[in-house]
Amino acid sequence: MTKDGKPYGPERYRQLITNCYLISKNCNTSYVDVRDKMTPSEMIQIMKLINQEIEEKKKYYEKIKQERENKKQNRR
Repeated sequence: MTKDGKPYGPERYRQLITNCYLISKNCNTSYVDVRDKMTPSEMIQIMKLINQEIEEKKKYYEKIKQERENKKQNRR
């Protein structure tokens, strides 16, 4: 059972499906290859890398946005 009282098996299965989908989407790899050829620990590591990349992009976009706003304010 999970911490919130749900059966562990179905919940873990949904997590694996979600991870396979996100990895295949972000790495341009087929879902079947991810599902059949990657171990759950490999999936976890790749998900961490994908999340890290997303966070870096967010920070970069925020930095660019802030720089543009500063330029607009300096022009006034």
